[in-house]
Amino acid sequence: MKRNIWLLLAGIVALGLVTCSEDPEPVLKELTQKYWQAVLEGHIQEAYGMLSDSSRASVTLQEFSEAMRFIALDGEGVDEFREDFASKAKLTILGIEAKRKEATVHVILLVLALATFQTDLQAQLASGEIEVDDEEAWILAQMTKALEENRLPTRELRLKMRWVLVDNRWRLAFGEG
Repeated sequence: MKRNIWLLLAGIVALGLVTCSEDPEPVLKELTQKYWQAVLEGHIQEAYGMLSDSSRASVTLQEFSEAMRFIALDGEGVDEFREDFASKAKLTILGIEAKRKEATVHVILLVLALATFQTDLQAQLASGEIEVDDEEAWILAQMTKALEENRLPTRELRLKMRWVLVDNRWRLAFGEG
């Protein structure tokens, strides 16, 4: 009987060691990729769901959506453009610094600089140089053509993403330190 108790205790201790020493890096890498894929493809609610409770308490879904908006267009054809935009983005994970319940993931996100290009197109329209009936449709068509011809400017974002472990699940600490 004593032997069974010792074996049980040894098993519990061994299980504790395995759980404590489990490498969080693969999970953090996968979560970081999943998060940016959701953001870039416009699945804002999915990305918002990955935030920590304290992050969601300090930023509404609407505020988060506005902060994560890369494409300031609406209307027909925007969803297809979003998919193409997301496919052109490149995420590079430079490194992961993980402690017990906190981790920082250093990333470079290379995205198309749509805002810059869109501003240039709007300036052309404002100058009277070009006259169109539907400005948004024209801008989207110009952006789509530039995307297809691979001539959109890019922007490199160097980011530190802080993740926290809550109830054995990693959550993004958005806007928190």
